[in-house]
Amino acid sequence: MTKHLPRIETAKVMAPYTLRIAWRDGRVDTVNLEGMIADFAPFAPLREPAMFATVRVMDYGDGLEWEGGFDYGADTLRQLADDQRVRASEDMTVSDRGTGIGPRASD
Repeated sequence: MTKHLPRIETAKVMAPYTLRIAWRDGRVDTVNLEGMIADFAPFAPLREPAMFATVRVMDYGDGLEWEGGFDYGADTLRQLADDQRVRASEDMTVSDRGTGIGPRASD
């Protein structure tokens, strides 16, 4: 069985270091790149909001690129989006305990 690589349709800056990515398969994710930009020295210029805002979708939707030659592959972005979804879900579960939101222990 052949696995199709994810392809990006659009990307829009939503906040500092945060993008809303629409995928060609219809999925939409909000992806925060702050950790990668802070921890990976070659991406340091993207800490500047004006530079970060130069993002655009690469040919064929196989990644994102910025002025200055910075790029990030769609498959890696999709994995990051998946990881952030899991973390957000886990954070919601922890924060909902004792609030009356979500399933009761007896359910």
